[in-house]
Amino acid sequence: MKTILLDFDGVMVKNQPWKKIELHEDGFYRFDDTAIENLKRIILETGSTITLTTSHKKKFTLEEWRDIFKRRGLDVDIFMVYEFDKRIDEINNWYQKNQNIDFVILDDDKTLMDLPDKIKSRLVSIDSGIGLNKEKTEIAIKILKK
Repeated sequence: MKTILLDFDGVMVKNQPWKKIELHEDGFYRFDDTAIENLKRIILETGSTITLTTSHKKKFTLEEWRDIFKRRGLDVDIFMVYEFDKRIDEINNWYQKNQNIDFVILDDDKTLMDLPDKIKSRLVSIDSGIGLNKEKTEIAIKILKK
């Protein structure tokens, strides 16, 4: 099994302070079209699932998250939510329980640079003003295909 530990802000939704964040008609953030296509590509080429690590994860149920993704053109086969307060702790805890799962981390959180090297080597650090672009997509695919 392969999974993408996914953050939204700065990855699926660009962080551009001069620009108001657009909302989807369902009231949650509108994902960047390029980020959607790139995430679809990662999922298609690697057969990955998604593990939600965003700070927004507690706002909706698992079924509501599936619907949010579907409405944005992402039909995710398996979608798992883990609930820890700090992202770095969440990822460390997830890794301790899931060492047999191949993964990549897509996140703009700079505190993740403090992850242990074994985990940090699977981090694709996203520029929050750009989001998930082609270059970062290629890196994520390479990590998941190793």
